[in-house]
Amino acid sequence: MERYTVACVQQRLRLPLTTDELRESLRRFLRAAENKRARLLVFPELAGMMIVPPLLVDFRSSLLKRADVGRRRSATLWQKMVGTMAGSAAGVLKANYQSGLAGLLDVSSATLWESYSDLFSGLAKEFGVTIVAPSMYLPDPFDGVIRNLAAVFGPDGALLGTQAKVMLTKEDELYCQPGSTWEVIHTEVGALGLILGSDVLYPEVGRLLAFHGAEALVCMGAAGDQAAYNKLRAGALARMQDNQIFAACAFLVGRNYFSP
Repeated sequence: MERYTVACVQQRLRLPLTTDELRESLRRFLRAAENKRARLLVFPELAGMMIVPPLLVDFRSSLLKRADVGRRRSATLWQKMVGTMAGSAAGVLKANYQSGLAGLLDVSSATLWESYSDLFSGLAKEFGVTIVAPSMYLPDPFDGVIRNLAAVFGPDGALLGTQAKVMLTKEDELYCQPGSTWEVIHTEVGALGLILGSDVLYPEVGRLLAFHGAEALVCMGAAGDQAAYNKLRAGALARMQDNQIFAACAFLVGRNYFSP
């Protein structure tokens, strides 16, 4: 396996108003990776959920988005005032992103996949790198079942493969079904074995991927606190040492707005 630079992205879950706003924020990470001459860019578990807010156009979701704008460091005085009022109204109406996401998955799941693939395929092609796109709740392109799914895109923007999370958390079970297996995804930077979230805690997962020829394990996690982060990171280190292969980790940290 040749030597190359891998860029692992650590993100917080933001609530962009538009897809263009999200795309520009992602370009910031890609430009940083480009400056380091990275050939592989890894995004974390569930960071793909940032695609959802621009697709939610109902009144309650708009209140939540305006409230988030008002909390940003760059917010103007007017945006802070509007955000405070929007947040109060959202509280009175008991607005939340969970119901909006559930409705979107039920009615427009194909739109989610289209937005996801267009965004990350386009970025991979624009910067000429292999991207392990962040996971999110998506219809599996093979059978249409909603899963916690991550996709890999090549430097030409082509879809190289997908991996679904198998060991679901209680939060995952609200929205999706588990995957059934782990498959090695072949890319120009080598054979990659993707491991999502708590799947990394099981030695058999790393062993299976290594047996099927994975040259590197790509571990994607979402950690709401330090304890969860340490647990997943320790699991990734253990799978790397178990199988004596390379590993890379990317984490979503902080609050998850789509979790109860």
